[in-house]
Amino acid sequence: MQAPSSRDASAAEKGSAERAKSPLFAEERHRRILELLEESQKVWVKDLSVRFGLSDVTIRQDLRALERQGLLVRTHGGAIPVTQARFDLPTSQRESKRIEHKQAIAREALRLIDDGDTIILDAGTTVLQLARLLKAKRGLTVVVNDLGHIPVLQSLQGVEIIVLGGTFQKGRGHLVGPLATRVLGELYADKAFISTTGLTPARGLTTTDLSEAEVRAAMIANSKQAIVLADSSKIGKSCFASAAPLSQVDILITDWELPEKELLSLQRTGLKVIRAQAPPWAGQLRPGPSQDTEGAI
Repeated sequence: MQAPSSRDASAAEKGSAERAKSPLFAEERHRRILELLEESQKVWVKDLSVRFGLSDVTIRQDLRALERQGLLVRTHGGAIPVTQARFDLPTSQRESKRIEHKQAIAREALRLIDDGDTIILDAGTTVLQLARLLKAKRGLTVVVNDLGHIPVLQSLQGVEIIVLGGTFQKGRGHLVGPLATRVLGELYADKAFISTTGLTPARGLTTTDLSEAEVRAAMIANSKQAIVLADSSKIGKSCFASAAPLSQVDILITDWELPEKELLSLQRTGLKVIRAQAPPWAGQLRPGPSQDTEGAI
């Protein structure tokens, strides 16, 4: 999303009118934010702050709450609809979100890989961080359906790469469909490292794309151990398509920001949860895209 260059006069008048009213309850404000998002296909923290007469911090909390319900996707400075996020956000932008969290999760995942393992790497930017660490291992066979993983893996010594066939998803670079699931059915891996858009005790792993859910389910079914890599922004969020119940997941690796309440709720299902520790520099401004921790996809 690009920063807005001008403000529509009628929108400004509406914002002034809303500020003149008595303060809205959080539920009413959330409903109005979703209405604005449907109208314009993007909202900005600064605009909403002015419109509702609230601080940027409060508006970010509103957007975070709506994202956890799967109703929008936060971006740097605002939010866009979930459906738009599926197609509009390039991998480079998704990768920069919560980068410290993803790298910490990947470091924990690496501890679970043994030399000589056959592993499946799901599509996704957190799993991509794991791919970048595999140089520390030897004799791996790696199965992938994300073409974005290949440039990272091909530079590693002693790694055999198996690329699933399937239907190519433009804009994402993922291989999905019946061919991908059929090839997975002929393989059996030691460990599968799985991505997810949402994760709840009730619905398990969910995503916005049915074809990706089907491939994810096949990855889990054709591995000895299913390990989900998901930063804490995904926990408690439920999306359109179900990939697998938590009973089919062996381990969840998430980050240090997972609330204790959420942790206990997941552990009550019998799921083993590993919380990656924050690096010493977590939360500090650093050069480059890793500064941006708004939202996650």
